[in-house]
Amino acid sequence: MLNPNFNIPSFLKDHWQRSPCVIRNALPDFVDPIDEHELAGLAQEAEIDSRIVAKLENQWHVSHGPFEDFDTVCKGDWTLMVQGVDKWLPEISALASAFSFIPNWRFDDVMISFAVPGAGVGPHVDQYDVFLIQGKGKRHWQVGKPNAQPTLSPHKDLCQVAAFDACIDVELSPGDILYIPPGWPHCGTSIEASLTYSIGFRAPDVQDLMVPLQDTLQSIPSLTRYTDPGLNSRAQSAMVNASEIEILESLMHSIMQTPQWRFQLMCYLSDQHLPTAPLDVPFSVSEITECLNQENTITPIPGCRPLCSEAVAGSIFINGNLYAASDSSTAWLLLLFDTLKVPPLPSSTQDHIEICQLVTTLVNEGLLIVD
Repeated sequence: MLNPNFNIPSFLKDHWQRSPCVIRNALPDFVDPIDEHELAGLAQEAEIDSRIVAKLENQWHVSHGPFEDFDTVCKGDWTLMVQGVDKWLPEISALASAFSFIPNWRFDDVMISFAVPGAGVGPHVDQYDVFLIQGKGKRHWQVGKPNAQPTLSPHKDLCQVAAFDACIDVELSPGDILYIPPGWPHCGTSIEASLTYSIGFRAPDVQDLMVPLQDTLQSIPSLTRYTDPGLNSRAQSAMVNASEIEILESLMHSIMQTPQWRFQLMCYLSDQHLPTAPLDVPFSVSEITECLNQENTITPIPGCRPLCSEAVAGSIFINGNLYAASDSSTAWLLLLFDTLKVPPLPSSTQDHIEICQLVTTLVNEGLLIVD
């Protein structure tokens, strides 16, 4: 849990998306939920994105997992990085929940890095908000102001920036956090063998939003076509009138006023690409009802974060899919996800039945786990 002295409203007002800051002792008495050996084990799995960045004799090297032999790639000043660990380990998913004051749809993943003394990935700029939690060991961080720093590519898989003047120059100890907004150049160097937990928050750009837009266009059977029944002759046939441009733009804008667009957008925002495994032998609704009545433990798989919106009423979105749910059923399910405990079932028979059916679906699809 975050230090109770950490003032969330002040942070959001003064720093979020505005300026970096150091939060000392943000996680008091911090104990690493993972060690470098477990991290290396994850890097051996084909389903998990991992890489090793090393600098040896002033040359940069990047190796991509899965790894079988670490001795051949862990040379010089090296860093092991494993992406999306929150999707595999409940302890890391729980760590990310400390930042639940940021909306779920902005959350990306937790990347964990282990670095030997002197190692880092060089100065660089990220296009997302990140909270850097210091685990074991110490790391030296420098952060500069956005200034269109020249980009460098010392390796085809590395994008760095030129040296910068630091406005923050600090050593982090276990439990300290460094927050960095998008566009601020930064560089970290491990002082001791260290673990760092990068809690990243995404911000879709227009190109990203073309994915749900294209899905929307495919889902509408008959699209509105441009018409001009009041067309007048003009002196220059090459001319496209400003009013015609406005009508064409309004056609595009009208697509994003449709229920289909909002549905596709919510599917896109909720899609976490979770490693789900549907059950070979599914539960029946009556079996899940009995589990709920007996208060059996039912928990989400690691990293699973649902979304809902007033713009798409009667629905909850999980991992890119829509599930019909009343307001009371949605509230019950969100409480389950937030507390990781089964809430009391509502007294309403209709809500009771709907929740049991919905939980059964989510369990059989591998999004909820029955213990």
